[in-house]
Amino acid sequence: MTNITLLMPTDVIMDENEKATNPEIFEGLIKGKLSVAVKQLEAGDYLLLSKKGELPILVERKTAEDFVNSIIDGRIWKQSATLKKIKERGEALPVIVLEGNLSYTLEKRKISETAILRTIDELVLNRDIPVIYTLSKSSTISWLIAKARSLGNTKEKTVFIYNKKKAKTPKERVLLSLSIITGTQTARKLLTKFGTIRNIANLTVGELMQIEGIGEVKAKKIYELFNLNYDESIK
Repeated sequence: MTNITLLMPTDVIMDENEKATNPEIFEGLIKGKLSVAVKQLEAGDYLLLSKKGELPILVERKTAEDFVNSIIDGRIWKQSATLKKIKERGEALPVIVLEGNLSYTLEKRKISETAILRTIDELVLNRDIPVIYTLSKSSTISWLIAKARSLGNTKEKTVFIYNKKKAKTPKERVLLSLSIITGTQTARKLLTKFGTIRNIANLTVGELMQIEGIGEVKAKKIYELFNLNYDESIK
């Protein structure tokens, strides 16, 4: 995985795209008295740091809807292959957190329970990636806090080092500007498909959802940010 600059011991590194679309999880981790850094991760949504000599835990968080969608479009296999490679390189131990009401999503998307079970079977038994179920976003926050604490005291955890590059070219500045709203990985995908920030700002929620990794919830949040009416009287 890409090494990351941390100026102080940290419990959790949260992917910047995950932070942009789920700020309440970031706030929950802070309220749980964890030290949290926000950086771009190569894969996954959270990196739970551990003591020196022990592997960190790389968490890929998926809502029930996103999990089902990733099975339908095949995205889960590409993502899990990346997670498996990270484990094989001895960089982190991957875990998938499956969040929410899976039964409701199955009925809504008209996908068989067998397809879900086969996918979980493949992930756990053949790709050696544990799948942990949480009932809700608050349950996920509770699990992240408990797991991070189980990996040791903050001061004992490994500090990552990363040489951060500055945006030098106009192209890099455009990517950086959009990344503030969407996160780097999503920004790169959007710019590759739609070309300019102007084009992206004019997209509908449905058009945003055409991009791999952007579900309905994320698309709505990006759309809302681009269409937010700035008012200094509103805090």
